[in-house]
Amino acid sequence: VIGALCDYGENTGIFVMLRAYPDDFAATAGITSALGVAKFALLGAALVLLAAGTVVLGLRRIKKP
Repeated sequence: VIGALCDYGENTGIFVMLRAYPDDFAATAGITSALGVAKFALLGAALVLLAAGTVVLGLRRIKKP
């Protein structure tokens, strides 16, 4: 859910920058960039957790008689 909020924030920042062009939008660009990094970091963490959960589940099924 937090990743989706970061994505919406990133998209909103991009929209604001496009609407404000050619004005200066350094602060908006920084925030938008940070939201993009956070989005991908959260996506990476979710994929690692998914892979770990899959391995644990597989190991539990193998050990079960």
